[in-house]
Formats: sequence, structure tokens, C-alpha cells
Amino acid sequence: MKVLEVRGLTTRFYTLEGVVKAVENVSFEMWGGKTLGLVGESGCGKTVTALSIMRLIPQGEIVSGNVRYKGRELLKLPEGEMRRIRGGEIAMIFQEPLLSLNPVFTIGNQIVEAIVVHKRTSRMEAESFMIKLLELVGIPSPREMAGCYPHQLSGGMRQRVMIAMAISTQPSVLIADEPTTALDVTIASQILELMRELQSKFKMSILLITHDLGVIAEMADAVAVMYAGEIVECAEVGHLFKKPLHPYTKGLLECLPDPVRRETYLKTIPGHVPDLRNLPSGCNFQDRCPYAIQVCKEAKPHLVDVGSGTFVSCHLYQEEL
Repeated sequence: MKVLEVRGLTTRFYTLEGVVKAVENVSFEMWGGKTLGLVGESGCGKTVTALSIMRLIPQGEIVSGNVRYKGRELLKLPEGEMRRIRGGEIAMIFQEPLLSLNPVFTIGNQIVEAIVVHKRTSRMEAESFMIKLLELVGIPSPREMAGCYPHQLSGGMRQRVMIAMAISTQPSVLIADEPTTALDVTIASQILELMRELQSKFKMSILLITHDLGVIAEMADAVAVMYAGEIVECAEVGHLFKKPLHPYTKGLLECLPDPVRRETYLKTIPGHVPDLRNLPSGCNFQDRCPYAIQVCKEAKPHLVDVGSGTFVSCHLYQEEL
């Protein structure tokens, strides 16, 4: 079942230096119980895409597009109705828990508030459920830890608290924005395993935002690759890693260390991401692309279905890259 469908989403920010085209004509879909990975370099628009879905763009403007959740158009809902869906049916784990959690309230109070607001239950019932949630996400001595403030917890524990808060309403869609950033490898692995277990338990769909292709290979069913505010390739995870089509996707995969070749230097993608206030007229990747031809400078490519569930936005998609 299709749970979330995004079509032509465009979000911009208006600054003194010009219009920032943060998200431009982004389209993808999510299916029940599946994980969609959203990858790309920092600043490519992954987080803004997620915030646009949640309608949390106070300084910017969602210019156009459609976001349909179970057939309902979210961008046209009254704010009161959207507020019930936001955090209730669609929840989000923000990138930095220490900045997202309120420093003057205990973690227990913050989780209880989310339960009371969205589940319309008594505070006593919410507190009992909160303890169960903390235990579910692997926090030791949950009754004692519920009285702690965010700064008293480690990064891994804060991330678990964010997950507990997000799943407190048993959402259909969970947006996880860099859930393993700044965590060591062991803790990051535990967080990913926890997310897998919770997804299986609650039958959630997950939008996993990350720049770590290793996490994508481990967690995702399908992948959408973003560059300069646009989706450049969309495919099942196996197809993407075996045969990437877009030059940017190939570049990202070639940047990964190879344990077989044991190269002294890692490969990099030459050049820089274009200024989102002054994007080129043709393909956004043209200046960094080793396969660029004249049409890449003149016309902007669009996502095209090339079979096997793969979509690519490249003028060379029919040729062997």
C-alpha cells in the first residue's frame, strides 16, 4: 500500500542575496512497512524536503507540489488538522537531539506531553506508557532516567529518547534525519537495529535521511539520490549499488573505501556543489560530470523510467556510462 506520495515538491527561501532553490521539483513515494533512503551531500536539500513534508518551513515557502498521505493532500490541510497528523501519524527524529529536546524539561515530561496531545489520554496513563516506551528503546532504569534532563544523557541515550518520543503515537510514517550522526560505530549500529525492530513491531514506513551509503545498504529497500535540491536517481537498493546510472551516484559510490584494492587515497568528486541561488541553466551536475555533453549545458533533464523500478535524471541515461 502506498502511504506517502510526493510529487513536484518545490521549496524556496528568500534572502537578501537572492532566492535559494533548496528543493526543486522533488518526487518520490513510500510504501507501507518499507524504508526509503534519501542520500546526497550536505546541503543538497534532504532535510528541507523532510521539513516541507511536515510543513515546518517558517522562514521559507513551499512554492508548488503535492504531498499526499494515504490519499490526503497535506499541503492544503488546515493547520489544526495538520498539527494532528504531524507528530501523530507522521513523526520525525530530528538530526541533533540535544538541540531538539527542551533543556528545561525532563525527558519523561516531554514524552508524556507528546502522548497526551496526540493520544488524548490521561496524564497517569501517559506516564505509564512513557515508562514502557523508554524500556522498549533500551534505556536502563527507565523510571529513574525519566527524571533526567537532556544534558545529563549521552548522545546515544538522547537519540533513544527521540525515537521513543517519535513512536509514542505509533505513527504510520517515521522520518529519521541523520539518526546516527555524531554517534560512535557501536552505538550507531544499536540505533539502526532498534529502528529495524520498531519498524517490524509497528509496521512503520521509514524515510531515512543520511549521507552514509553503508547505512543505506543495511537499512533501505529503495534509494533516492539528491543533488543540488533535485532527485537525480531513484532505484531499489540492490540495483543502485550494482549498477548506478547517474554520474553523481557513480561518483558517490566510487568515493567509498574499497577493502580489496586498499588504495592509498580515496577518490573524490571534483568541483563544488553549485550555488543554489544561481543554478546553471542545464543539468546541475554538468560542471563536475565526466560525461557532460552539449545538451547538458542547454536543457535540464527530468526523471525518466528506465525499467526495473529505476528512474534517472540524466541526458545520457540510455547510454552505457
